[in-house]
Amino acid sequence: MEVDRSEKIRRQFDLDYDEEYINSEKGIQTGIINARQNLTVEQQLIVNSQLDRLRKSKLAAYLLLIFLGFFGAHRFYARNPGIGVLMILVWVAGFFISFIPIGLWLLVDLFLIGRRIDELNNDIEFSVIKKVQSLSQ
Repeated sequence: MEVDRSEKIRRQFDLDYDEEYINSEKGIQTGIINARQNLTVEQQLIVNSQLDRLRKSKLAAYLLLIFLGFFGAHRFYARNPGIGVLMILVWVAGFFISFIPIGLWLLVDLFLIGRRIDELNNDIEFSVIKKVQSLSQ
């Protein structure tokens, strides 16, 4: 059973906020700040070095969207392989019909991919903090 994002964050960091707040950008940042406050300086340095290594770049996502968007490369980069495969299938089907479906999809993704990369980076940061906390115990 898939746990929604707000419940996952609430469980990881024992947050007592409502779902709307946790899903908001401010709620996510509050959760990250609260989680980081419980870390020692050494743990924070470990978290920062891991984030530098794992964090995804918005620039790379937009470049992939512009140059390889028809193949869904930006979705694979943003850890959405299912949507990436679906984009390839739509592209193949659109090749025989017209390029309109995939072109519209890319236009929509142009506005959505930045937020997806932010969410992915927040998820990466939460998991790194949790992993560092569990190693220290």
